[in-house]
Amino acid sequence: MVYPAYLLCIVLILPALAAAAFVGAISLLAAGPKNGWSVIIGILAFFGAGLSEPLRYGWRIIAFIAATGFFLGAGAIPSIRIPAFYGLATLATLCIAYTLFAASQQDRYNVINALIITSPSIVGIVACLWFAIKFKT
Repeated sequence: MVYPAYLLCIVLILPALAAAAFVGAISLLAAGPKNGWSVIIGILAFFGAGLSEPLRYGWRIIAFIAATGFFLGAGAIPSIRIPAFYGLATLATLCIAYTLFAASQQDRYNVINALIITSPSIVGIVACLWFAIKFKT
């Protein structure tokens, strides 16, 4: 019952993760070719080197896949189950705060839109904390 609850929390915080990634990517693209695009190209080149020379730089792709697998499977490991719920809540909180900060730089209507988009993630934060308390005992 714990792992489905963990997966539910992941699904609920996905809007905050997507919104923060979208705002970050748009901010980098808007920064221009010198400041923003070079960061995006650098990130793509970091992982692209693992595709062109897998024996030398393949560890980068393997580490990314392992981190993604750990993120998805952390709720199934009994010893880190409770910190995984708290970690999801913290991650969603940081993503929502970043999204709301970026929206507040524009106008209040963007803040309202960001709140509407991230409202499932706010429910997800509450669910993560509730599941952490429930499964702790």
